Amino acid sequence: MPFGGKEAGYANESTMGYFTSTQALADYATIIVDLKKTLKEKNCPVVVFGASYGGMLAASFCLKYPHLSFGVLASSVPILNLDDIAPTYSFGSTITKDFRDTDKDALKDILESNYIQAATYDLEKIEGMCNAINSLPREADTVSRIAATANYMNRGQCLDLSPLNLTYNGWIWKYCMKMMFPISNRPGTMLRPSNFDFKSHSKECCHRYGVLPRQHWVTTEFGVHEMKTALKDFGSNLIFSNGLRDPWSSGGVLANISESIVAITTEEGRKSEDIKPIATDDPVWLKEQ
Repeated sequence: MPFGGKEAGYANESTMGYFTSTQALADYATIIVDLKKTLKEKNCPVVVFGASYGGMLAASFCLKYPHLSFGVLASSVPILNLDDIAPTYSFGSTITKDFRDTDKDALKDILESNYIQAATYDLEKIEGMCNAINSLPREADTVSRIAATANYMNRGQCLDLSPLNLTYNGWIWKYCMKMMFPISNRPGTMLRPSNFDFKSHSKECCHRYGVLPRQHWVTTEFGVHEMKTALKDFGSNLIFSNGLRDPWSSGGVLANISESIVAITTEEGRKSEDIKPIATDDPVWLKEQ
């Protein structure tokens, strides 16, 4: 936060211009070098880890700064969702499967955000939302069912979304600059059908920030189209981990690339569960992961 906090950092395009993945990687490299010097541990090995976008940075770090990283854990990294590498409709299909697997009815309406969050992070929320719907009388109307899921998610309280909006604003900036995920929803899933439209996204970014997205630059900068080849030739000591109930896992690396670049997947896993603090009720499969 070089400008004193999120509000100042997200104030305008001149400050947000520093909010890039290239800058983030360089910052981490600088911190590692300085920390090893300060601690007088020049030869201490450094393990890099991250989840989701942070996992993308971690995986890229070992290629851009191989002299600074001994090993990497990249958890829930949808790096193949960038550009047009993975099928654009796989995200919505995974969310639909998550809800369908609970053997409960799910709504196909305006609560997409809640559904995406639940499918990504928390099976308990999925079951709770479905139970909230099913607890109503059979004759209950759609609005009542929507209200039941909203009440469950919000526990009857109005939420203060201002911190979330600031973070969301930062992510939209990244999205407009280059970190674009061309996601579509085909008919037959629980999300409303939609096709990714680069022109409309460009128009929105231009209106919001005065910038035009560079749709294909991120895959060029990080070599995503050739990442498996690059990692096999130049990378080592890298773990990609994914829980297959995470909708973003559809764009993850799900198979070993080499003997020292491995993929770990769990059928029941959700987003980044493997790097959360240990809990007494962690299931066996999570401990094994």
